[in-house]
Amino acid sequence: MKIFGIIAEFNPFHNGHKYLIDSIRKKFPDAVFVIIMSGSFVQRGEPAIFDKWQRAHMALLGGADLIIELPTVFSLRSAEGFAQGAVKLLAYLNCIDYICFGSETSDITTLIKIADFLNNDLQINSLREKLQQGSSYAAAISELIAQYLPSAKGLLQEPNIILGIEYLKTMQQINAAFSPIIIKRQISHHNDTTINGTISSATSIRNLLHSLQYNRKDLQTVLPADCFALITANLDIADNNRLFPILTAKLRCTNTEELKKYAQINNGLEFKFLQAASTAKNINELVDKVKSKHYHHSRLRRNLMHILLNISADSLNNFTALGPQYARVLGFNGQGQTILKKIKKQAQIPAIIKTTQFLSQKQLWKHPLSGLQKMLAVDIHATDLQALCYPQPKNAGRDFYTSPIYLK
Repeated sequence: MKIFGIIAEFNPFHNGHKYLIDSIRKKFPDAVFVIIMSGSFVQRGEPAIFDKWQRAHMALLGGADLIIELPTVFSLRSAEGFAQGAVKLLAYLNCIDYICFGSETSDITTLIKIADFLNNDLQINSLREKLQQGSSYAAAISELIAQYLPSAKGLLQEPNIILGIEYLKTMQQINAAFSPIIIKRQISHHNDTTINGTISSATSIRNLLHSLQYNRKDLQTVLPADCFALITANLDIADNNRLFPILTAKLRCTNTEELKKYAQINNGLEFKFLQAASTAKNINELVDKVKSKHYHHSRLRRNLMHILLNISADSLNNFTALGPQYARVLGFNGQGQTILKKIKKQAQIPAIIKTTQFLSQKQLWKHPLSGLQKMLAVDIHATDLQALCYPQPKNAGRDFYTSPIYLK
């Protein structure tokens, strides 16, 4: 049995994700898959379209074996922070043989070369300087790579390649025991906005689901049959704009000094947010009013979610230094149960099946909390906020009583 780690959002799980899993299984018939999956909020700075247990269920239907939640303090980060949290979490499990990811290129040698270059102290300092000057993370990396390896410049236009490089960077930094495998992405690009054949981007599928009257045949074309059945049977769709009144209320009741305690909110961005909150009618409009060549949509959305979840720059730095503190299990099948037993014996961090064994609802309302409990508390708050994004809001505290999905 070879254990493969996949870092994903599955927002939602689609044919492209199934293609990745099936491609590995063709090469490695004994492959089993541990998924590190974003929970209630995703990297682009939005609540997930379905809750984390529903998405774990879809992943199991699509061929995954064990789904572990990436803590929110890492999922709501730039590519670098997202990758560091996820790769370290895989490493702490002490059982992973390979990490595999989809990419627009299968040239692993070039990606490793780029990762090695970016891990150089001189380049790390250059990257920090560019970020401090206002460049986006992707733009800063692209500029550095263009100077070092001009032939690779075009590669840095694709988010999946940037994430892949970040996975490789972190693997080098921590001397990870697992090896990388790339599966070349098929047909669609990460940010394609419309359905394009049987393998389409998650963005295009979310756009379809959010449309008032979508064509069920279009949806059926791009999803595995079991996932299509699950979604169309009874799942409500979360809409991040349902958080808009809460978000604007918080912004309208704060001031610039309070806003500056959050990561990357400085150099006048705090004024821009307050000005935008005074007139914007929805989250998209709020972000559009603030967006500039230095402040891209995803970064601004993450800023806003940090504000809403009260994740300060100091706490974010502390969480980065701590690293992932637990492996929160969202779902598993029979093979996943076998891996879970191995994790419980070998992992550097505890596996969490029942949240209350580590943090109760009463403890959540009290202080002080340990580092693990603080990280877990953010996940709980994130789930409670995501629960408000449905046509009929769901109850708070679901993390305390919802069991992992078990698929026989």
